Amino acid sequence: MSQTIINSLKLKLVAAELRALGITDQSKVLAVASRVQVAESGALIGLDRDGNPGIGSGPDYQLAIADIVRDMGDTSTPSRTSAAASIKGNPFRQGPDYSITGQMVLMRTDPVLAEDMAAEAGVSLRRH
Repeated sequence: MSQTIINSLKLKLVAAELRALGITDQSKVLAVASRVQVAESGALIGLDRDGNPGIGSGPDYQLAIADIVRDMGDTSTPSRTSAAASIKGNPFRQGPDYSITGQMVLMRTDPVLAEDMAAEAGVSLRRH
């Protein structure tokens, strides 16, 4: 796959994740995207301020993106708590409100609410 296609897909993914956090400013999308790297395996890796890997990677890339936003220290960026409050419906329930991003935001910002909503949808978050 060409680097142009990979970068385009990365930008779309970052933009979608930021929209889920209530961020639509294109300059912020580009700033966050510049701190996300795509590994040869396809995994996304969050880069710290110095460009070193380590903010998050793999299946938790949504959390890495939220961490990059927080690390950037922009006070106009919604907090994770306000992002969780903006989630409509139950993201664990199959249907129009189903959202893996919403689930991840809830699990990170309000684990008790996430467990309650998951249970309501018939999903168990408890680790065995």
